[in-house]
Amino acid sequence: MKDKNFKYVIDFLNKHEIFFEGIYDCSTFNKEEFHKYTRAVYELSLLDLTCEERYKIAITIWEVSFLIEGFLGSHYNPKDGFFLSNLEEGDPWKINQILHYTSNWFSYKKPMEEDHLTIGSWKGRK
Repeated sequence: MKDKNFKYVIDFLNKHEIFFEGIYDCSTFNKEEFHKYTRAVYELSLLDLTCEERYKIAITIWEVSFLIEGFLGSHYNPKDGFFLSNLEEGDPWKINQILHYTSNWFSYKKPMEEDHLTIGSWKGRK
């Protein structure tokens, strides 16, 4: 289980563009792949990992988070005409919250709540 999920997370680091379909024209954000990713992080967080394993995986999770945030920041700005057609106004904020939540909770070995892993579960700022 650990190897499978860790490989999945590593694959996202190496191919983070899979979150974005039509990345060069910035057409959509792949919510299904994003939710698969957060689920893999959640399942990894449930395992009894050594400190060294957790540290290595946490670094990877943070790197994936920064890559996604960077793409969202540079490809989602409705005021300038850049947008991802399937995201609503508050979705980039929600995605960033999920990324920070999973990264922090995994890093500090806090139990994650499954209902915090999907875009629709976050309320608040738009």
